[in-house]
Amino acid sequence: MEIVTLFGRCTLSMCLLTFQVSCILWVSLIFSLHLPLLIIDVDFSIPGATFLKTIDFNTFVRCYDPSDFMFRFVTGGFDTLDRSSWIILNTFQKLEHETIDYLVNQKKLQTLLPLGPILPLPFINQIKRNKDKDSTHDDDAIILWNENKDCLTWLNQFKPRSVLYVSFGSLALLSHHQIEEIALGLEATGYPFLWVTRPNLIHGQSPSFNVDFLERVKDRAYFVDWAPQLDILSHTSVGGFFTHGGWNSTLEAITIGVPMLGWPYFSDQPMDCKCIEQGWQVGLRLQDDDNATMETLVSRNVIKAKVEQLMTNKTFQDKANEWSLLAKEASIEDGSSSNNFLSFVETLKSHIFM
Repeated sequence: MEIVTLFGRCTLSMCLLTFQVSCILWVSLIFSLHLPLLIIDVDFSIPGATFLKTIDFNTFVRCYDPSDFMFRFVTGGFDTLDRSSWIILNTFQKLEHETIDYLVNQKKLQTLLPLGPILPLPFINQIKRNKDKDSTHDDDAIILWNENKDCLTWLNQFKPRSVLYVSFGSLALLSHHQIEEIALGLEATGYPFLWVTRPNLIHGQSPSFNVDFLERVKDRAYFVDWAPQLDILSHTSVGGFFTHGGWNSTLEAITIGVPMLGWPYFSDQPMDCKCIEQGWQVGLRLQDDDNATMETLVSRNVIKAKVEQLMTNKTFQDKANEWSLLAKEASIEDGSSSNNFLSFVETLKSHIFM
């Protein structure tokens, strides 16, 4: 027997398992609609996400040549979906319930098991204990660069929900010109901001800033190579998240209750950002044009306007609070994800010790 992931297979003596690292929508696209075998210009309606268009779909999915490595990479694990004992997903039932219900009831994919939000154990334990929101977590999460935790002390000086957190993940690349426009746009908003400017952000180079700019924003800007994201999002002073829309970042912000300004780079990010804006309504996208990418230069004026809209629209925060409550309810005792996990463990134990 084998355990199947999106990124290959390994043989084990137990039931089939498929692990999906992103949202349920990707499973829906592959299993229900047989992507990436679709005609490029045709749009399809996804239950629970009828606002999505083909252009929003995962960039890896939009590969249509069976001889292409990426085609085989994407479809390699999905051929076992309908015969897997479990399909474990990092999402929670109420976040994507229409899509989950459709796949279970209409497509007879009975093995879906939402276990999310899958976060470091200390953070989940904090949710269960309902501790103070701005406490820190010493977890075992993978750290790509040295985290600067001094930024947490810097955050303490600001009013609740007044700081914008800016991070574009570990892979997105930007031009010098775009970095400059972001910097000047953030300055123009007047909001304090904490910006993760990782060492390879500009196509392998570290961002550098004009001395005059740094002097002008010195009292309300903090730059770090890498940061403890969960701690930052949990801090009471943070009121918005300017993000690439990767699924981990998106689900973390939803769980904690931080509105987002999404600017996708590739992969599932365009779909995630569309859901942030039109599905869960916890923020907005930086670019309104569905065909725009991170390579499309965004002016400082657009950045300023979008950040101001994010930080001042109370509806985004209200929606974020609602989803945060549902995410936490799923994780605590008798929550949907908690019960699913216990069921999975018991079933797994029965196969291992049978």
